[in-house]
Amino acid sequence: MIKKDYIEIGITGVLVVIFLLAITSAVHKVRKAKLHKVKVAVAAVIGETPAEEKQLFGRLREESAGISLKRDPFSGAILAPSDTGAALSGILWSQEHPLAIINDVIVVIGDKIGPNTVVDIKQDKVVLSDGTKTLELRLE
Repeated sequence: MIKKDYIEIGITGVLVVIFLLAITSAVHKVRKAKLHKVKVAVAAVIGETPAEEKQLFGRLREESAGISLKRDPFSGAILAPSDTGAALSGILWSQEHPLAIINDVIVVIGDKIGPNTVVDIKQDKVVLSDGTKTLELRLE
C-alpha cells in the first residue's frame, strides 16, 4: 500500500468514529426525551404535578389572591353571583391543568368552594358537587 491509501483509511476511520459518536448522542437524547415523556405521563395518571408547575400555580394563586373581578376578563360580561354564592369569573383552559376563577379565587379540580368541590373544569363551564347534587357554573 502506498502512503495515500494509509491516509485515506485513517481519515475514513476518524469519520466513522465521529459518525458513531453523533449517532450515540442522538440515541441518548431520544431516550432521555422519551423517559421524560413517560415520567410526565405517569405523574399525570397518578395526579402529581412536577415541582416547577406546583411552584408556578402556587405563585399564581398568591399573586391573584387580591384581585377582585367584576367582569368576565374574556367576554366583558358583568358577573352576577349564583344562588350558591359561587360566581364563575373565568376559565383558564389547558388540557393538562385547567384553572377557573370562582369568587375571585383561582381554583383547580379538587379545590373546595364553600361546601362544594370542583369536580371538573371544561372550556365553557365548571362542575361543582357537594356530594349529593351537581351544579354547573357557565360562562355567559
